[in-house]
Amino acid sequence: MYPPTRRSFILRLSALAAHRLLSPTLATTSMASSATKPFVIQESEARFGQLYQVLGMELSLKIAGQDTHQQLTMFYGKYHKNDGPPVHVHHGQDEQFYIVEGDFLVQVGEQTYTLHGGDTIFLPREVPHAFLVLSETGKMFFQTSPSGQTEALFKRLSQLPATATLEEIKQVHQKHGVSIVGPRLKN
Repeated sequence: MYPPTRRSFILRLSALAAHRLLSPTLATTSMASSATKPFVIQESEARFGQLYQVLGMELSLKIAGQDTHQQLTMFYGKYHKNDGPPVHVHHGQDEQFYIVEGDFLVQVGEQTYTLHGGDTIFLPREVPHAFLVLSETGKMFFQTSPSGQTEALFKRLSQLPATATLEEIKQVHQKHGVSIVGPRLKN
């Protein structure tokens, strides 16, 4: 059996998105803007050119909320050793990580997991979580579902100056439905 490829992963996520869009219990009342044709985003590209530098990490938008009737948003992150966000909680979104390459320590609630290329983890809403890159570099797809304010959060965080205080960073998160509840993980 061959390890999953990025293409097979995206195809699986597309099937999940289609299921979510067709499910009457997940349908939203506002379907005004959504992608009506397939699209391809190369690894070095971002949907609508949306590239973010968030807390020193390089993130690119791959599938926008407006593409999926706000059912999910997907990002691709390129990381370096010891990169990772502080422990945080999404109040309105579940999150999923798919590790493309590298080794990641992921904390979800009180449990920790060491994930490697090809691994996937589901992070339920309202559960504190964070990750730490253990390898020299790492790559990961992650998505929030429903989309929520994730795109707006990353856009605003990428606009903060390098001198932003932890309190300023916490306020930006809070305004976008995410609470920072702990420090970054350490190895």
